Amino acid sequence: MSSRSIEEVLATHTDSLMSLPGVVGTAIGLCDGVPCIRVFVSDSGVVSRRKIPNQLDGHPVRVDVTGPLRPLQDEATRDAYDDANRLVSETGPDPDGGGSLTAPV
Repeated sequence: MSSRSIEEVLATHTDSLMSLPGVVGTAIGLCDGVPCIRVFVSDSGVVSRRKIPNQLDGHPVRVDVTGPLRPLQDEATRDAYDDANRLVSETGPDPDGGGSLTAPV
């Protein structure tokens, strides 16, 4: 086991892992009840999986196929309230994913 914490090890290696084609994220998780470094890849055919070690500085590494990742903030619902705390507007996620309208409806 490493003398460095898993957080330190992940911080040290995240940039190099993220530079591999198809790697879309890294995190700390649990693997069989033990803290591990998780590396998320876009698909199961990613060639860089062979370049991801089974351990980093003594901490286990698990590769998970997640598909592409995107921020959740684009999907968030935003509510607005007046001074009497009444709901006056609700903005939800873009229903068709096409982005902003080019003309008012």
